[in-house]
Amino acid sequence: MLPSQSYSPQTQLKSVKQAFLSLVDSMQYLQRTRELEKKIDEATEQGEKRLVALETLKLDISDDISKLKDVLGEARANELSKQVASFVSAAIDQTKQRINQETQKQLSALTSDRDSEKTKTVKSVEAFLSTSPLPLITRTIRVDSRNGAYASSARYRCQDNIEYEFSLDTKMNSFFKNQCRLGVLDRTLRIPIGLGRSWLKKEPVPDFRSLEHYVVADAEATDTSLIVESSDEDSDAKLKLVYTKHGDHTSLSLSHSSGGVTTDITSEPGLNVHLDSDAFVRLMERLWMGVNELEKRKTTLTKVLCDNVSILENLECAEFFVKSWEAIAPNVKAAIKPGGDKRGDESLDSDTVSEKLKVLGSDALQIANILGVELKV
Repeated sequence: MLPSQSYSPQTQLKSVKQAFLSLVDSMQYLQRTRELEKKIDEATEQGEKRLVALETLKLDISDDISKLKDVLGEARANELSKQVASFVSAAIDQTKQRINQETQKQLSALTSDRDSEKTKTVKSVEAFLSTSPLPLITRTIRVDSRNGAYASSARYRCQDNIEYEFSLDTKMNSFFKNQCRLGVLDRTLRIPIGLGRSWLKKEPVPDFRSLEHYVVADAEATDTSLIVESSDEDSDAKLKLVYTKHGDHTSLSLSHSSGGVTTDITSEPGLNVHLDSDAFVRLMERLWMGVNELEKRKTTLTKVLCDNVSILENLECAEFFVKSWEAIAPNVKAAIKPGGDKRGDESLDSDTVSEKLKVLGSDALQIANILGVELKV
């Protein structure tokens, strides 16, 4: 149902280059995130050790005074112990406070840096997946009515058990920037929702309802189908339209629900004969194009699953990165041209690829092997 988008060779090269650079950036930012997490752990541990050392010092001083009882006498030793303990406790408490302040200041700075690198990691993964670099199994675009506006998302299921989802911006879409009435697409269309009797005719006559009354509640488009649920704003009636297309073969189904009774209009010969199927097919094609246009306006990456594990929260991306490099390797190799970056187009050259990979340190060699490129010293 959703058309396979064709791109010019230059656009394809640009997408491959963006995918390569974004994936390198993702790994680099994640490495920095992990380094900062290690520093946070070290700073926390160091602060705790300092506090423990101060408590140990307090106990050591008390023990040292206790050892003087035989020399000073018990009364004097106890009096001295109280005086020293009071002084030491005040001094240690002040030192603890300074240590806590220093530790918190250090942790705050490290945490801020870590969160920044984490955000950049997610945004780089988002930039990578926005190019649709992974071999698709299915893609689904949904539109849902929420509080008088439409929310939309695109879900992608890819090979190697990777799934991801983007939110889509509807406000610039001609169909979904406002309330979408089916009648706006074709004001002449009517639905035969039932059959009645007329004193002028012996045969049953259809009871028509104009599409002007129906507002799209939600829609879902895949590569082969479009399902639209709509509601009659004047009653509890609902209209469901299902359109499928496989090659030259198309199928249309309409069902109407009201008062707890559902009527399959296309399966009821007495109603179907009054249905302008061709006009409804054209309506669904137009609506499908409107849904498809939404895919061009990705806003935020909301979910990534690799082997059914979410990677956005904890950024456990190792397996995702390996699978992604393996998936884009053929396209990256095909995009490498002699003097690529100097050609004035979007191709890559081996020197640029090597230089970009080297920033990844110990991970660079594994990726170079996956891509089949030489990592130059």
